[in-house]
Amino acid sequence: MQASINLQLLALGLKPLMQQQQEQAIDIKTLPIKMETLEKIFIQKRKTFDPSWKLNRVKIDMAKLEWYKKSSKNQDTGYYDSYKKMCFTSDQDVIKFHKNLTNYWEEMVEEAEMKPQKEGAAFRTRWLFAGTNYRRMVEPLDIAQYYREGGEDYMTEARPKHYKQLEDWLKEGTTGTNDSNSVNRQNVASILTIDSCFWAHVEEALISCKWLKPEGCTI
Repeated sequence: MQASINLQLLALGLKPLMQQQQEQAIDIKTLPIKMETLEKIFIQKRKTFDPSWKLNRVKIDMAKLEWYKKSSKNQDTGYYDSYKKMCFTSDQDVIKFHKNLTNYWEEMVEEAEMKPQKEGAAFRTRWLFAGTNYRRMVEPLDIAQYYREGGEDYMTEARPKHYKQLEDWLKEGTTGTNDSNSVNRQNVASILTIDSCFWAHVEEALISCKWLKPEGCTI
């Protein structure tokens, strides 16, 4: 009887009831997999086309780096010296945050430079605050690594292009708004934050002192 009904349905161009039920069952079983696949595709597209999504991920690394900075200060060792010496596990952990943040901002600066002038200016303004925070927090780590490996003259020989560009954009965006004496009124901690290359100047001064030290002097 069922076979006869199925033949009649096929003759009318319709699918037998059992076949429909089987296909529906298959769809229900594969639905979670399909949804997961679509979700992955959506997330990947969002990563590719939405800089703010990436920025939120970067903020997590910045928060971890801020914790590292405060933790180092509580141990009476600045985060610059701690990262340069690499004595603790926490110093090793920061390498990952350092790399993630650098990769992100190198891409962002490159993208901004490739945009038309008007669009690029708007893009730079939108991300300038976050970029400045990044530069002031992370560039000292680059400097620490550079001099730990025996480098010299960081400013002219090794400073990454994206740091220079971020600093130039900040100067362009704040022209005429800064009090020329404002920096002089800041304490040392604030100056370290403002000048991301402060430690490069310190390292060069130390190198110069070594060259000027009289032979046989043990001081």
